[in-house]
Amino acid sequence: MGTIYSGGINQGDLYTMLKAFMDNFNDMCTDLTTDTNGTFTGTSYDVTLNMNDIVVDATGAGLGQDVIYAFLKDFIDKHNTLMTALDSTNLTATNYAATLAITDNFDDDTQDREIVSDGMFQGDLVYTLNHIITQWNLLQTQLDADALCAGYVTAYGISDTVDTSGA
Repeated sequence: MGTIYSGGINQGDLYTMLKAFMDNFNDMCTDLTTDTNGTFTGTSYDVTLNMNDIVVDATGAGLGQDVIYAFLKDFIDKHNTLMTALDSTNLTATNYAATLAITDNFDDDTQDREIVSDGMFQGDLVYTLNHIITQWNLLQTQLDADALCAGYVTAYGISDTVDTSGA
């Protein structure tokens, strides 16, 4: 996949990134259920990208901003709920919610970065994607540091890049 730029987002690259978020999140939750000996149950956290709303053709994917909005809102809500849940498992660390939550900048016009369902600046979207990747990869690193978990960075880390220059 290519780099996502604030001045222009290739829809195929964006689709690939969102699908990676979904697949890695859902697979990670399944592994966490096993690694925490059942003190965490991942199936209630699954995120979905409504594939019926995405037009895929030979040149990439067409994503409506409402689809992007709905997916990212669901992903961030479930990620942040997951952070709170991880604090009550038998993992060594208990600071997931305090340090690894993703800032929610949806429908809040008091913030500089606002994502709304009927329109968003590409720079704001790029900023949000970059924040998700940063927090996501920090989560994988923290999980790898726990004695119950191993290989999370390799299995679930997001290596895609977002260029925030001009965002």
